[in-house]
Amino acid sequence: MFKNLTLEDIVIIVAAAVIILWPSPSHADEWTDADIKREVAFLVLQFIDYGQTRTIAKHPENYHEFNEILGSHPSVSKVNKYFAVTTLLQLVVADKWTEYRTEFQYLTIGIEVGAVGNNVMIGIHHDFF
Repeated sequence: MFKNLTLEDIVIIVAAAVIILWPSPSHADEWTDADIKREVAFLVLQFIDYGQTRTIAKHPENYHEFNEILGSHPSVSKVNKYFAVTTLLQLVVADKWTEYRTEFQYLTIGIEVGAVGNNVMIGIHHDFF
């Protein structure tokens, strides 16, 4: 039954399970202005990375992707799904993992800065359409 699952399928299933099963604390911390600013910073970087990754997908003759989940030459559809799932997962984890929200946000911002910066250095811009 699970023999034909791709890594992409597994990531989507795990993300959905985390979102559905993660307990919602009744005393969840309110978001501070700093929390919101960090999350917006992540979302802006994620959006830029998304556009850059679409460029990679549309030009496999010029570029290859380093994200092992996406593979070297992902389709635009796979890129769209990946970024939809990871963005939703980011928002849910940042909202519910209140004890480590700040650290989690800085970690994911750092990952995105690295990805976006690397793409810019090798000449990849963005392709949103």
